Amino acid sequence: EGAGHRAEAKRLYEQVLAARSDLTAAKNDLARLLADAGEDLERARVLASEALQAEPDRAEIADTLGRVYFKKGHFEPALRQFRSAVEASLRAADDVQLERAEYHHHMGLALEALGRDAEAAVAFARARQLEARFESAGEARSEPEAARAVTASKPG
Repeated sequence: EGAGHRAEAKRLYEQVLAARSDLTAAKNDLARLLADAGEDLERARVLASEALQAEPDRAEIADTLGRVYFKKGHFEPALRQFRSAVEASLRAADDVQLERAEYHHHMGLALEALGRDAEAAVAFARARQLEARFESAGEARSEPEAARAVTASKPG
C-alpha cells in the first residue's frame, strides 16, 4: 500500500480478513482504502465501526470512520469522528500516536462542509502548525465543495 499498489493491498487485506476476521488493523486499513477510493462505502463503514468498537481509543480508526462518513456526505457524524481522533491523539501517552495534522485537517474539511468556516480555519491553522504539507489551503477548499455537490445531487 505504501508503494502505491492499492489494488494489491486491498486484495491482501481481503485475504487476511477472510482468514482472520478479528484483526482490527486489517479492518481499519481496508476501510480506509475503500473510503479513499469512494468504493463500497457501506462496507467501509461497517469495517471501521467494528474496528472502532474493538479499539475505541485508537485515533486512526476514528479518523477512518470519519473519512467514510465524509465520503458519504454525512458531515456531522464525520465531524464527531474527526474530533474523536484529535482528542484520542492528544490523550495518547506513547510515542507511536501523537497529535497529527491530518486529523485537524480532516476536522477542518468537515467543518467547512457544514458551513462553519471560522471553526474550519482554526482546524486548518492547527494542521499547518503541526505539518508544513498542509500549507496549501486550496486543496482544503475544493474537497468539501465537491462533497456538498454530491450530497445536493442525491435524492431525498
